[in-house]
Amino acid sequence: MKQKLSKSDIAEILKTAKQGDGAEYFELGIRYLNGLGVKPCEAKAYYYFGMAEYNGFISRLFETERVYLKKTDAKSIENFRKSVKNADVYAYYSGFAYQHGIGTGITRNPEENAQPAIYDLNGVSSMSGNGIIDEKRAIKMYRVAAKLGLTEAMVALGNMLVLCDGKNVASAIELYEKAASKGNATAAYNLGVFYETDKSADEDGHTDDIQKSIYWYQKAIELGNDGANFDIGNIYLDGNGVEKDVNKAIEYFMQGSKAEDPDCITVLGSLYHDGDDVEQDYEKAFSYFKKGAKLGNGTAQMLLADYYHSGRCVAQDDKTAFKWYLRSAKQGIGTAQYNVALFYEKGEAVEKNNKKALNWYLKAAENGDVDAQYNLGEAYDTGSFVEKNDKLAFKWYLLAAENGNAYAMQNLACCYMNGQGTEENADSAREWFERAAENGIRDAYLPLGNYYYYYPPFDYKKGLNCFMIAAENGDVNALNNLGIALQEGKATPPDHTLAVEYYYKAVEKGSPQAYYNLARCYELGLGVERDLKRAAELYGKAADFGIKEALAGLARMVKRSYDYLN
Repeated sequence: MKQKLSKSDIAEILKTAKQGDGAEYFELGIRYLNGLGVKPCEAKAYYYFGMAEYNGFISRLFETERVYLKKTDAKSIENFRKSVKNADVYAYYSGFAYQHGIGTGITRNPEENAQPAIYDLNGVSSMSGNGIIDEKRAIKMYRVAAKLGLTEAMVALGNMLVLCDGKNVASAIELYEKAASKGNATAAYNLGVFYETDKSADEDGHTDDIQKSIYWYQKAIELGNDGANFDIGNIYLDGNGVEKDVNKAIEYFMQGSKAEDPDCITVLGSLYHDGDDVEQDYEKAFSYFKKGAKLGNGTAQMLLADYYHSGRCVAQDDKTAFKWYLRSAKQGIGTAQYNVALFYEKGEAVEKNNKKALNWYLKAAENGDVDAQYNLGEAYDTGSFVEKNDKLAFKWYLLAAENGNAYAMQNLACCYMNGQGTEENADSAREWFERAAENGIRDAYLPLGNYYYYYPPFDYKKGLNCFMIAAENGDVNALNNLGIALQEGKATPPDHTLAVEYYYKAVEKGSPQAYYNLARCYELGLGVERDLKRAAELYGKAADFGIKEALAGLARMVKRSYDYLN
């Protein structure tokens, strides 16, 4: 296959393909799937695979397969090479078909339907049903094509030996090295990845794995894989097995950038945006993100959208921001999917659409975006733009909390406390309130204090400390609880005077219960001079707020006044 195709090349291939040559369609599918001479595009790849099947190419592959699978000795292969044009390519395509379930196990009569089958990423035809994935037969076919000298088959076979048969790593390395020696850049790149990530490759202590990795990445660059600059750059940027060298990393990123490698361009933008290893320069970052976004890098598209959304280095423009968020979201970038959902939920720059908002939140959440997980929990909790559902609210709060969202921890604790969407569980509630508090949620301290102070196993001192923190944060109920704790003296010796001070602070903030507790202090003379008139006044205030016990207190004051007068 040619390394790079012009528009006229593609037009010529399509011209031949439209004359009924399914092999040409299949070649285009392979090219678009793997980015061989064209920009990778999975949608186009699987469309062309479907066209290949429609034109009978898949069935032709399996007609020849019987010879390949039964006669793989050198003499049979040589004879078959002579009898079949491009026998190596046929074997390779057959292996690919079995690996991905493309057309396998499916018979189709073109006269029955004038439309080609369109395959999704799992090799599922939207019109013909599931293709049969048979990894063992795929390996056999790749092995034949590799013996015939096709380097793409050597790489594919090596990949399958690693993925499907982890014990056969040595054979995979041998295949990669052979393919690389014949000029296959992907094979060299795979060796670079292998030595960087798999320490089992070296038997002498693995001390030179990174150097081997760099060697093969450099070899891949020499063979035309400019993306390997990104991998070497990251090794030096992270100090992964070598001394950290930011300047050397940038040299490789710049080299990749000049070759228009979108990953190198994007990482340069990130370096200048963050300013951790280089002098911060938003203008340069914006320029790199714009270039990377246009070349199709999903992360660059998302970060470029951030610049338009915030108005940094460019006029604030939510419509353009949404356009880039959407492009990034379609590439599976979770944060971009979350932002697209926000736009649809709020109706900013696009028409408000709750159904689309939910759809994108779900994609982002399933993609691991913790903010999306929390927003889904909140949406199902409140019924803000979906039907209220306590079980789903609990599900998403739990996932977001486990992934570190502090607000989700707080809400999850409330679910356990109230039995919302799950069974009531005091221990789990206390545990998640603790974690929420540890992660900076000040509102968690009051309920956490209540659990320590009022539920077994009691820890009155911890409860008092939590009330203190919540009170300092202005929580009116914490001020009242603090007064109660100081009055009871379970955590410290009783301090009625200080308790009254906290009751007054709570009263100033309108706490009904604090009116009642303060009235009791005046009735009994706790921390203040006994004053039944003041007690009656405060009981009356508490009663106005609906505190039933205050009516009894007010009745006592009236009776005492009556007894006194008579």
